Amino acid sequence: MTQNGMGAVGSGGALWASLSSAWRRAYEEAWESFRRGNYGIGAALVDGAGNVVSSGRNQVVSAPDDQRLGGNYMAHAEMNLFAGMATYDAQGFHLTSTLQPCLMCAGTALFLNVDSISYAAPDEFFANLDDLWPHHPYTAERAVPTSQGMNGPLASFARLLPLSHTFATLPDSPQAAVARRAHPDLSDVASDGDFVSRLRSHRTVEAAIDSTLSRLTP
Repeated sequence: MTQNGMGAVGSGGALWASLSSAWRRAYEEAWESFRRGNYGIGAALVDGAGNVVSSGRNQVVSAPDDQRLGGNYMAHAEMNLFAGMATYDAQGFHLTSTLQPCLMCAGTALFLNVDSISYAAPDEFFANLDDLWPHHPYTAERAVPTSQGMNGPLASFARLLPLSHTFATLPDSPQAAVARRAHPDLSDVASDGDFVSRLRSHRTVEAAIDSTLSRLTP
């Protein structure tokens, strides 16, 4: 399920074509979240054959619609995905998310027996989160193998979407300060209101990725 997302400037279509169905669904959910004024995070749950069995998007600002949670800080992409599962047990399923799951979402994945987690971009605010699990027998036994499945411009794009929301709504927050230290160049792009507004005008995530490559690739 790991794909590196590398590509040359102007090859947004090629990058998109290289993605598995799970990654495409996660990015599509993230894009819909972003366009609706939320954090721009998406997630997909797949079975062992790679078939998407559930998906979700961050909906902390928007009211619930086809997503079960909305309008509060529980409405993370992964939580909406879990709420839409047809079963109460995710054993045998793999979680793909555009951003590294937070404490709430990672804990829920652990509780529901998710087999593995792959994320496109790390969330520096939750760095070393997995170090918590060995300190309790329950979490140590259920700890979910977690890895970054993207790098290059697709990873940067996945981080850009939620980062732009953070800078627009919480510019003086601890999260914004940590992000600026971790990603100074990307933070400059994410805090450019005119750029973000133009980005949101694209109709598809594929077009949006293509339009940002010149800002995400050295």
